[in-house]
Amino acid sequence: MNANNSIHSITTIKAIKAFLDNYIWLVSDGLNGVIVDPGDASPVFTYLKKNPLKIKAILITHKHHDHIGGVVKIKEKFPNVLIYAPNNSSFNFDFIGVREGDIIEIKDTKLVYHVLETPGHTNDHIVYYN
Repeated sequence: MNANNSIHSITTIKAIKAFLDNYIWLVSDGLNGVIVDPGDASPVFTYLKKNPLKIKAILITHKHHDHIGGVVKIKEKFPNVLIYAPNNSSFNFDFIGVREGDIIEIKDTKLVYHVLETPGHTNDHIVYYN
């Protein structure tokens, strides 16, 4: 089987430093990116200037500002990006609500995520796993 027909794409996960004590995660298949919990848009934009990717989705794990503060600015720059967030939460942006057992397939990529509800840090906390 050659590399173009591979079942698994090469996926990288980049930790982008945010604030004094947090990270924004960027998952990439080399061409496309998924941003996880962008509390600040600026470090994401700085990273993307050096590493251009097509941003396909934003995944939100919970509603704290240090995890959602950059969403609106990122959506302005990438208006077609889809935003996934806990179904039982409210935000100041449009999103696709997800709950335990949902499967998210990122369009035009091989990136697929399952949703698991993990209340504790917040009542609506979720994780995405592959």
